[in-house]
Amino acid sequence: MGESILNLAKTLQALFGQLGEDVKRGLRSLGYSDAELEPFLTVMELRDALDSGHVMLSVMNEEQAHELYVFLYAREAPFRELLNRAVEGTRKGTFTVQEHSDLTFARAPSRYRRKQFPLRYTDLLPDFAPVRK
Repeated sequence: MGESILNLAKTLQALFGQLGEDVKRGLRSLGYSDAELEPFLTVMELRDALDSGHVMLSVMNEEQAHELYVFLYAREAPFRELLNRAVEGTRKGTFTVQEHSDLTFARAPSRYRRKQFPLRYTDLLPDFAPVRK
């Protein structure tokens, strides 16, 4: 379940940025009302509260694990809708994933320091011709 929380939180961060305010602003730009933000923001809070990217040093009891499972299962539909809105907004030109320039390599191995940083994600992709319809 920790990986599910992490993946959902990373989806929000990839689309909108690291900060909760950036996520709220991004969700609103896709037509979400303030009342609809809760399922998304709770995922970010859970990621931090449960330290979902690392080994858990305590064990949830059965009731807690069940409650978390039910919560995560209920997040699937809202996140699918979010991704549908993002894709549709991108197609219509009303939404753009912002480039994040917080990728730094101050302590990176020397083979990486030779390149200009911060990198854009497109710098890591192989060169290819875009597919045209």
